[in-house]
Amino acid sequence: MLFVPGVPMRRHALFLAPCLLVGCASTAVHSEYDLVLDPLATRPADARPPEAPAELDWSPSVVFEAPAAGSDAVATSELIALEPQQPPPRAPAPHHMGRVTIKGGYYGADEDALDDGWIAGVSWMQFMSPNFATEFEIGYLDVEGKDAGIKTDLWGLPIMLNGRFSVPVGRFEIFGGAGFGTIYFDGEANGAVVDVSADGWLTAGDVFAGAALNLQNAMTLGIEWKTYFTDSNSDLDTGLDANAVMVTLGFNR
Repeated sequence: MLFVPGVPMRRHALFLAPCLLVGCASTAVHSEYDLVLDPLATRPADARPPEAPAELDWSPSVVFEAPAAGSDAVATSELIALEPQQPPPRAPAPHHMGRVTIKGGYYGADEDALDDGWIAGVSWMQFMSPNFATEFEIGYLDVEGKDAGIKTDLWGLPIMLNGRFSVPVGRFEIFGGAGFGTIYFDGEANGAVVDVSADGWLTAGDVFAGAALNLQNAMTLGIEWKTYFTDSNSDLDTGLDANAVMVTLGFNR
């Protein structure tokens, strides 16, 4: 520093103070200007690095934990697993509304002029309830006999309308009923002094009973006993009263 002799020290201080203030201000402005304009300037040592973007958390928000060994949930699950499952109730067997039955067997006449023969037929049943049905029956019979030297040979077509009651017993069916109708006949009687031919209709009735076995709920196999009552024909001097025993095979529908 240059001191001028004869000038007081106070004056030198007053002169130098403004110069020092201008120099410091220019230095500060220059430093701030350099920081703004120089993007490649070195970062201050204490500057913090930019934070990395946060990663997404893909872990499930709900965590399922196994229940404790002594908890109620374990006891409940064990009870459900150990509880026996009841089978669903079985549907009742379908009730059939109709049946077609084929019949055939022995025909034994009760008249003196007739002996033994055979009978076959078919019937259609319509069930009004599981225990009652109406039955329409048509058949064919052939019978012959000999009495007092006169031989009689006859065939007929029984046509009957019956009421039929049945009671199921397990897989079996016990039944019985009665009805009325007619029998068309055609016969002849030949002997030493007799030679007669006749045909016509005889009023008839029947009573029957039997049992049948249900086969897979589709067919029935059974046996039926039937008694026929008829009036007599004056030309042949006989009727068609008889007892028949028939095997039956029914088809449910």
